[in-house]
Amino acid sequence: SHESSSWQQIAAIGTASASSYARLGIGTNADDNFKTISVRNAHVHDLTQMIGSTIADYIYSLEQANAGAGVAFFRKLFPKPYYEYNAGELLSVNASAHKMVGFNAWDEEWENGLYDITTGAFVRSSDRICSKNYIPAVPSTSYYCKMPAWYDNGIWILEYDADKNYLGKYSFGKNSIVTMGADTHYIQFYTLAAYGTTYKNDICINLSWDGERNGEYAPYVEHTYPLDSSLTLRGIPKLSADNTLYYDGDTYESDGKVTKKYGVVDLGTLNWSTAVSAGITRFRAPVAGIKRVSLGTELGQILCSNYATKTANQTYTGQVGISQQQNTNDVYIYDPQKEALSAADFKAAMSGVMLVYELATPTEETADPYQNPQIVDDFGTEEYIVTEQSGVAVPVGHETTYQVNLRAKLEMAPESPDGDGDYIVRQTNGENRYVPLTIPAELPTAPSTDGTYRLQITVTNGTPALSWVKS
Repeated sequence: SHESSSWQQIAAIGTASASSYARLGIGTNADDNFKTISVRNAHVHDLTQMIGSTIADYIYSLEQANAGAGVAFFRKLFPKPYYEYNAGELLSVNASAHKMVGFNAWDEEWENGLYDITTGAFVRSSDRICSKNYIPAVPSTSYYCKMPAWYDNGIWILEYDADKNYLGKYSFGKNSIVTMGADTHYIQFYTLAAYGTTYKNDICINLSWDGERNGEYAPYVEHTYPLDSSLTLRGIPKLSADNTLYYDGDTYESDGKVTKKYGVVDLGTLNWSTAVSAGITRFRAPVAGIKRVSLGTELGQILCSNYATKTANQTYTGQVGISQQQNTNDVYIYDPQKEALSAADFKAAMSGVMLVYELATPTEETADPYQNPQIVDDFGTEEYIVTEQSGVAVPVGHETTYQVNLRAKLEMAPESPDGDGDYIVRQTNGENRYVPLTIPAELPTAPSTDGTYRLQITVTNGTPALSWVKS
């Protein structure tokens, strides 16, 4: 599709050769000669992958039966004028430790001092005591604070964002529930020094589970095991009964043994050369330790952040992508947009493009051992600790994009109404239909008596009515 001041016919032209480009031409009717143009924000959608193998034929049949019907159907699926292409990216786990905390989120470690209510900075003081450490908090989440009988006043709580920048403070009352701000990731608090810094172990700060566990004390329990900062583990972490962590192909055993099945490399660091065959230019480079494929029709266990995985035969015949060459360590890339580059310029263009590949021989490394990492309270929390050295805050090995199940959505979507206007979708007995929505041309007259009012809208049979209601 293409957005312009008027709808114009669009056609794809090209040859049957696998190495040709698909080009767009625009004319006012089918008989016009297509001209060389620059098309910005052009869309290419693979409908068969998104919805099913028959969808393209279905839209074509709609268009043949009634000109414009296929376009209308497509527009209902994609109402925005433009959808930007996103190739995704590859990420790696590189945290420094895995920490799990029980029901009580606070270790109740006090020190003499308080926090400046303007800046949040720590200030030494003999008449105040404050929490010694930052306490992780979940944004926009309610917490319950249980105070012991000896404690008569509320705690002053200070909130910080994910980078520990001070956000503000307020009073946290005794045995009360408070909801964290939308940007709150850490909290600290202080009170009168008269209570002393002896750890009484009788204050409990916990995620609010109203009706289930609020109102009882539980000691602070923490289980932390290290993740060696020199390791790069890939995948979503899974824990077996014998305390072995599985990161897809990588394993991290409780005794510190690490087995890595996959490697990762920046393609901009490889030694590229050109390979001309079948009238096209591909680029090739060896990847040390990669598991070889034996046939030109094998895909191989590789995943690239910029190029789809192809077989050697496919890149040889001009399909865009990355492939492995059979019985060698070489990977090949065919990209017609870069075909005219020199090997040096292609290498520069590949800087930052990552490749994950299966190792011919899994490697073994040694990390710090850990024990009992699976012990987490039913109402506790789990956290990956990140240091400046580790640098990565997300414990996943890749960004996964799930295809939207548009077929299921279409089964529930009613037919679009013929007339212009505003509509709402109403469901009756499992059937969806559009109901016209008439918006009043102007607001009702404002009340003349003092007070606080809110504007209320009531919809009856699809017709809204506005009224002022005193709060």
